[in-house]
Amino acid sequence: MIIEAKVIGSGITAEDYLRQEVERGHPDYVLSRSDLVEILRCPHRWRAGYKLDSSEARDRGSLWDCLLLDRPNFANRYAVTPETYPAPAHHPKVKKHEIELGDPLPWNANAGWCEDWLSAHKNQEVVKHDKLLEAEAAVARVLSDPELAGIIEASTKQVMVVGTWEDKATGLKVPIRALLDIVPLLDSAFAQWIIDYKTTNQGGLRLWTRSVASYAYHVQAWLHTALYVKATGQDRSEFGHIIQENYEPFHVEKRRLSVEFVEIGGVIARNALGLYCQCLKADEWPGYRANVVLNGWALVEPELWMQSEAMETMPELVVPPESFVPNPNDVPIP
Repeated sequence: MIIEAKVIGSGITAEDYLRQEVERGHPDYVLSRSDLVEILRCPHRWRAGYKLDSSEARDRGSLWDCLLLDRPNFANRYAVTPETYPAPAHHPKVKKHEIELGDPLPWNANAGWCEDWLSAHKNQEVVKHDKLLEAEAAVARVLSDPELAGIIEASTKQVMVVGTWEDKATGLKVPIRALLDIVPLLDSAFAQWIIDYKTTNQGGLRLWTRSVASYAYHVQAWLHTALYVKATGQDRSEFGHIIQENYEPFHVEKRRLSVEFVEIGGVIARNALGLYCQCLKADEWPGYRANVVLNGWALVEPELWMQSEAMETMPELVVPPESFVPNPNDVPIP
């Protein structure tokens, strides 16, 4: 159970939120939703340092997040590449007098001037100019919805909460944390809500429902709600998602997780925390779970649907029509 929690602050960047003082496997390592999910999948892999590779989709989501929820810090976090750079004296077109020294040329990361620009902005995340225009268009689409614009205006953003989980089975107490995207103000119409902003490649209800389960967004909902309620004592009984497709026209949908879905997330989170505490106490980090292990080798068995699928591939017995023609030599059996 969560025995204590407190709000650290708002406007917390992802970099500050993800910073750790100790390595995985240390009792002071602060667990997040993503940690819990990976621990439940494979404790050994998580302990060894596994993390999802950075991807274009994740980078895009971070940029859109910043513009929508943390715009005042945009200039500190990001550097936007210029569209052009000044033509140098050694450029072939300058030498041929086709263009003048210093005339604008399309951005080229391999050009010396551009390399110097990138070096000067090495402490920021570099984003191309066209990607910024795309992100601005996407954010404008969210804010074009009066209700969503009102929610975002009347809320605290990027709220970091930390707490302590006490495991009854092992007696261990471990730190946990969450970063809440949108916490509506208490005097607003959504005072009982916590809301998360997600980008997706498919906003359809059925596929989004599966995405919630696949990416453990229901685990996130439970953890964020439980920590924030423990820290503040507020009634935050609703968890919603603002979801936006990551391609034009950047369609937006508003979704609300059912109580049952959040409760399932809570079961998964508590199971993961229990498994983590067992691993931490014994300092043993097993691999993937297996139902049957023989002499150290996990047995791989077909699932029921695989057996059914095999039966469906069996050819039908085809009896040629001539086999039904009576044979005069046959003697009927009385």
